[in-house]
Amino acid sequence: MPASTYKPLFNRRYLFALMWIIPIVILLLHTTGREKAATPLSLGWHADPDHWRLSYETLPDIELRALKPFAPGWNLPNTLERAHLLQSLQHWLNEESTLEKLDELSWQATLQSLTSAVQLSITMSQPPSDEQIAWLTSALNQRPNVELNEQQRLMATWQLDQRQAENRLLAEFEHWLFSDQPTSHAFTSEWTFLLSGANVVTSNETDIPPRSSLTPILSAKELTEQAHVSQVHHLLAWHIPLSEDSSTLAKHRASINAIQQALENLPQRPNYRLIWNPLPPKSYLIIITQGQPDNRLDDQLLDLLLGETSDRLLSDAIKQVVDQYQPATASVINAVEWFELSALLGFPLNSDLIYSETIKQLSNDEIRQHLVEMLDRQHQFSLTLTPY
Repeated sequence: MPASTYKPLFNRRYLFALMWIIPIVILLLHTTGREKAATPLSLGWHADPDHWRLSYETLPDIELRALKPFAPGWNLPNTLERAHLLQSLQHWLNEESTLEKLDELSWQATLQSLTSAVQLSITMSQPPSDEQIAWLTSALNQRPNVELNEQQRLMATWQLDQRQAENRLLAEFEHWLFSDQPTSHAFTSEWTFLLSGANVVTSNETDIPPRSSLTPILSAKELTEQAHVSQVHHLLAWHIPLSEDSSTLAKHRASINAIQQALENLPQRPNYRLIWNPLPPKSYLIIITQGQPDNRLDDQLLDLLLGETSDRLLSDAIKQVVDQYQPATASVINAVEWFELSALLGFPLNSDLIYSETIKQLSNDEIRQHLVEMLDRQHQFSLTLTPY
């Protein structure tokens, strides 16, 4: 294939963002400059039809979003399944009956493929009624299942992408991470609905339903394979339980900061990429290195993170979390991101305040214990690619 037409997976926008901007949580916690005056914010969960609501006076639009958590799509089955779901949704959006209904309601629909979800976003001039939300819920769950077009082209493109070492590593990891997931999971998993706007009523909230049962953490696996690479490539990853509340999320965040600092302080610092996803359907941490030293990377990290000299590194990691924090009320971006995080993870409505209180009280010993649990070798995936 000519070089000008070859587009490896890491050049795609969604994966580039995943690699170099640790997803959603960093965006919502990142701060620049001094805190701004808080803007009134109201968050709630409503039943029948089930959906989350956010009222924030500076939101520019009224928006109803339907989110279906989804695997990134690094391996072939998930690549095809994501494409199949998107095509099915686009087919439904193009149907005459759907177009007539959207026109009748004056709704504008946009379909997006995100790193950890597929999203249907609808903007409108007035907040929708419960009956209108119920119509959308029913329509999405009963849409026609169309046959996937261009499957051979998608498969050929994926095969070309696998010539890149990082793509092959990620595909093998995703195969392990979702090995317990049934086929056609995307067509059976539930949607999460989020309604936001400046004049959305949130006064009749009901109790948040319990989150569905947690996915069992996978057992460890270690592989070494040969590949067309000029130097050793290694992927070290962990399946991490989804955060049960924002206090756990705060500990995850401080631990990720500590791991990143430890990577920077390795005696022979390797070229690396750090990927952390805290969102459904599964949370994970990935470290990809090139040409790393012979010593095991996990041993080196644990020595730095848990050893006698780790206090300064852990203190700096905690301070970084505190310095980065901005409350949900500080900006539109923060409000919307905390709203989305609460909805996808099923957090209590005051999760922002719980997070704030947690980071003020974090200790080095607490983060050490959290790192021991997070970097558990019983739930670790390791793959090394060596030259032929």
